Amino acid sequence: MFDNNALNLHRQRATENYGSHSFLMQEIAKRLSQRIDDISRKFPKTLCFCWQEEILYKAINSHSSLGKIFSCSRSPTLKKINAVQFAADTELVPLAPHSIDLAISLLGWHWINDLPGTFSQIRSALNPDGLLLGAMLGGETLRELKSVFVEAETEMEAGISPRVSSFVDVETLGSLLQRAGFALPVVDVDTITVTYTDMFKLMLDIRGMGEGNCMNERRKSFTRRTTLFRANELYRKYFSSDSERIYATFQILYFTAWTPHRSQPQPSRPGTGRYPLEKALTGE
Repeated sequence: MFDNNALNLHRQRATENYGSHSFLMQEIAKRLSQRIDDISRKFPKTLCFCWQEEILYKAINSHSSLGKIFSCSRSPTLKKINAVQFAADTELVPLAPHSIDLAISLLGWHWINDLPGTFSQIRSALNPDGLLLGAMLGGETLRELKSVFVEAETEMEAGISPRVSSFVDVETLGSLLQRAGFALPVVDVDTITVTYTDMFKLMLDIRGMGEGNCMNERRKSFTRRTTLFRANELYRKYFSSDSERIYATFQILYFTAWTPHRSQPQPSRPGTGRYPLEKALTGE
């Protein structure tokens, strides 16, 4: 579904000026880090997945519960952070079984072709009762941009092309974690709304984030000016605020899941309940 070469090129281009477009990743990193505060245990070895490693590292390195930190990305930034950095394709996790205690992913997996395979590899790399903690873009992300381009292309070109990735939804993400063998999966949703003066400012931000369209079926040629301007008109018509600024939705899926361990809560065996469900529902 996704073109990894295009993804690498987009992120290489975005690296130099990423600081001007990093607000979303910084905010999500902060919210992800706060979730570590809710977990009362130590993690001697932590592995981070984030193409902007410095942002994630700064958000989590103050936690006393974390021991040694490792950082994995397609192309490490090689900045001065106190973590062991190595380059690897995020779809091929180069770790021995039972070698880490915590895996954290910050906006690193929404462009992965084989997400179930990645989850399975992470589960194998985690120790028993190890934790997977992450944040990724959800299915409602940029829904406004997607809808106006569908209408503009239909009107101006009598056809449509993929413009925005079909990001995973809540139910699918939970099912994939269970399918990979994780226990106690929890997925919660957060929505961040950002306003812009026009659609072109939004598209500039997306490019600056290194999140340009990487779908294999995307249009390979330049978009017609008439289509772009029509999409901008439709965006302002349907998705503008009282202040005449347009708004864009970023849906964030936060997820936690544990590798199985005998100390974790276990469901009771069927038939071992003491009271019939009928009585519980009727209040008898």
